[in-house]
Amino acid sequence: METKACTHLTLHRARLPGGDLRVEGRLRHPDGPSHTLFFDVPRAQAGWVTQLADPLVVGLIMPMMKWGLPVRVHGRMTSRLLDHLVEAQRLFVRWMPEELREVALLPDALARPRRPPRLARPLLAFSGGTDSSYS
Repeated sequence: METKACTHLTLHRARLPGGDLRVEGRLRHPDGPSHTLFFDVPRAQAGWVTQLADPLVVGLIMPMMKWGLPVRVHGRMTSRLLDHLVEAQRLFVRWMPEELREVALLPDALARPRRPPRLARPLLAFSGGTDSSYS
């Protein structure tokens, strides 16, 4: 049985000197090349950072599509992002058909959907532009 090569996205979290948090995603091609994306978060906000792979998948989607291989995501993703990236990839391929290909994203697991927060009061936002009202 022939196994198709795939790209791997691994996630790492580490505390930096001073207590800041580094969240890193490393994308590795089976032939050796890699891309690394990281976010350094101040210690005071480190608790706000998601455990999900979603931000790193979004940040690395273009190199994934350039390589054109299925991507094994070593972490959890939301099903909502997974579904939306199918359509986003179709658009990217239309814009750059010579450079990009749609890729299958294969996460270790899908995160359970969270309920949206319940708002106590309505909100009306207005920035001053012609079509800027939103409620």
